[in-house]
Amino acid sequence: MLAHDEKIRRLAIKALNQLKKDGIDIEDDEKVYLREKEICKATKFYKAYISEIDGSGEQGAMFSRINENGFIEVFSIVLSINDGIVDCFGFSTITKKEFQKVLNRFRAENIVVPICAENLKYKLNEAQKINIEKDFPIPYEYICWSAYLYDIEETPIDYEKLFNTNSVDLVDKDYEYLYENEIFDTWFFEYEDDKTVDKFIKEVKNYFEKTPEKINDIIESLIDKNFETIFTDEMKENYSKMLVEEAFIFNSNKQLKEADLCFALSKAI
Repeated sequence: MLAHDEKIRRLAIKALNQLKKDGIDIEDDEKVYLREKEICKATKFYKAYISEIDGSGEQGAMFSRINENGFIEVFSIVLSINDGIVDCFGFSTITKKEFQKVLNRFRAENIVVPICAENLKYKLNEAQKINIEKDFPIPYEYICWSAYLYDIEETPIDYEKLFNTNSVDLVDKDYEYLYENEIFDTWFFEYEDDKTVDKFIKEVKNYFEKTPEKINDIIESLIDKNFETIFTDEMKENYSKMLVEEAFIFNSNKQLKEADLCFALSKAI
């Protein structure tokens, strides 16, 4: 515990020093707001993006501003449905060509869609609430970079209006359709994810080696036996939230069928 507290203390000192270096007096709220106002005054919103959510409940986001000379300030954030804002880093005074390289690296490993600044600020503020509620430290980099969000008015995302769920009655082929989508590739369990999952996978492997002809029935039996242990109420709630986020990604990517199915499934869990 002492080691953990010391780490937080060092991060806090580093964050305070960075803020002071940027001209922000954290002991005077009025000066903080004035500094943020000045930062935003010299730039305007440029572009923002968000990625699909992975199997651990994390997703990436990018926010950028551009000045009158065409130089860009951009920062990236990692959000988690369980832990809030977990990481942040940025690049200052880069060219449009350099910005495109940053975006291309982001897209290389993720399905990425544009998001309006107001919606992204809402998501970031919601994530920050998780940090506060769970007493998790907010990354000092985010404290510094969030000044660029000062003049953005957050707008909640009305998920209910985005999706057509009135006529969606999920059947087996719908589950199979979603299952085949690459966006869910990282959602499957690995050995190290959970002790029960580890045991389950080893049992399946063992039965398959001994009686492959009966493996389908054996798997169904093992699923019935372990389902409630693996898929706790907390995990099902997490998956419901994750499906909503994926529905938003699908919707933004004009994949409306996938979006509606995903949102319907989030309600069905």
